[in-house]
Amino acid sequence: MKHIIYIVFFLISLLPIPILSLLSKLLNKINHSVFKYRYDVSKNNIKTSFPQLNKSQTNKIFLKFYYHLFNLIIEIIKSLTFNKKNILKRVKINNLTQLETSIKNKKNIVIMCAHYGNWEWLFLRLSLIEDINLSAIYQKLSNKYFNEIIIKLRTKFGAQIIPLADWRKFLLNKKKRRTCLFVADQVPQKSQEGIRINFLNKSTLFHVSPEKTAKLLDAEVYYTDVRKINKGYYSINLTRLYSKNITQEYAELLEKTIKQNPQYWLWSHKRWKR
Repeated sequence: MKHIIYIVFFLISLLPIPILSLLSKLLNKINHSVFKYRYDVSKNNIKTSFPQLNKSQTNKIFLKFYYHLFNLIIEIIKSLTFNKKNILKRVKINNLTQLETSIKNKKNIVIMCAHYGNWEWLFLRLSLIEDINLSAIYQKLSNKYFNEIIIKLRTKFGAQIIPLADWRKFLLNKKKRRTCLFVADQVPQKSQEGIRINFLNKSTLFHVSPEKTAKLLDAEVYYTDVRKINKGYYSINLTRLYSKNITQEYAELLEKTIKQNPQYWLWSHKRWKR
């Protein structure tokens, strides 16, 4: 089954971008008319995050989010056949010098991103930085077929994938300089440690794994502020985090990013289920 799914996605990725753009619009219309994927979750998340907005305003964010979501799905599928040149063209890092200096000085690094914009393309772009030695710490997807496809995608430019359950073992080798990437806005599982922070008008549970990793490795920490500049094009601003309360600072920066363009965050995620 996994091979069939991958072949279908691979064939779709060979289509030219204008055709894929039309396909994303078609999928969005079908979803709106038939499936309504997690509509209740998304509407409630947006409504409770922006209580100051009226129904018309929150509905506007809701519709823009689903338009972006299906563009995102197509973008991720398209990247199965992307080469390095494609990623470098479509994802720009504006202030790379400080991170490159950290790498050159053989510093351990923790990069904290979120389910905002196109985090898969962000990962691929970071993978292309010279000598970065990138490892992504991630929670496995519930669907094993899609999980394997995502792993295949994320490792295509030489990065390493570390399941969150194995991150402690991974960190034991302190002799090797590393860059750890966390998609840090996921809700921790019941077995995982977390910290509550006021985020988007709600008490929100955040992972402490990125902060613990940074302190254990004496790592320099960066936040990725992602901006969608056009359909299929993104820019990244890297912000160095100096606070001892890394998770708190990350949450504040992410909230600021989301409020600027809320349609690009993953509102369909059951973020407040705990």
